[in-house]
Amino acid sequence: MDDIRAHHELRLADVFCVTETHLSGSVVPQTLHLDGYNIFTRNRHTSYTHYTDMATKDGGGVAVYCRNNLRAEARRYIQNVTDLEFVVVKVEGPVKALIATVYKPPNYSLAKFLPNLQSLLDSLDMMNHQPVIVCGDFNEDLLSGGKKSIREVFQSRGFTQLIATATTEKQTLLDHIYISQPQTCLQ
Repeated sequence: MDDIRAHHELRLADVFCVTETHLSGSVVPQTLHLDGYNIFTRNRHTSYTHYTDMATKDGGGVAVYCRNNLRAEARRYIQNVTDLEFVVVKVEGPVKALIATVYKPPNYSLAKFLPNLQSLLDSLDMMNHQPVIVCGDFNEDLLSGGKKSIREVFQSRGFTQLIATATTEKQTLLDHIYISQPQTCLQ
């Protein structure tokens, strides 16, 4: 958190998303609060219904920080998504958007992850709120060769992936940002 507090450019953002928060309780520790922002979180332990092996592991979790002057509310009742680390926030300000932050642990198989991602995208679509932005650590390197199942799911639904360069020190692109209507938000 000290890095975020000290990062001037990041603190200019109206909204920013964080993965691997390592939260474990229902109360967000005061150390994670930032002046001028509301925080919306979901921890790993409440994210998995059927895969208790995932729910009991340490780590994981997601958060969305929204500047206080924006109207932002968590969308808590997402249908049919039972085993996915995500949080969804509806934001209304200069730009209206539905923002979802997702974390796919590296040891969570695509066979288990993809159906839950599809269910999340179905639910976001039913909310009929555009644009939809889905970002997070997907642990799928878009710079390496081979099939890109997660990106293909988003592309099949008309989303555009915005990040084209490495996002890690190991020169991998694991952190993705997908948007349903890039022309609406990008200028």
